Amino acid sequence: IDSQPRSSKNSVDNQYESSISIGDNVEVIKTTIGLIDEASVDEFGNAAVAGDATGVDQLIITGKGRQIPAGEQGKVIKRTVSADRIRLNDGTAWWIPISADLKKINE
Repeated sequence: IDSQPRSSKNSVDNQYESSISIGDNVEVIKTTIGLIDEASVDEFGNAAVAGDATGVDQLIITGKGRQIPAGEQGKVIKRTVSADRIRLNDGTAWWIPISADLKKINE
């Protein structure tokens, strides 16, 4: 009989845990995609899961996304399970769906 209490966390909570929080200054450590809104994050996720490179390219071509090069810096202004919203130092804000492409920096 297992006497250990079960964790109340579900798998979504575990995926969401990170050392990055709202208000943190971050740097892009690997060129990534920034998306204009949460609907585009979902569209990106569907294309990525399907291996649809054309679908990902279309997000950029239609202005729903852009490449964000390594070295760009900004501040985390919102977080969801699927993406982090970053206000870059140039003043633009983008949803970045791949948290591993970000690192927290001290400023």
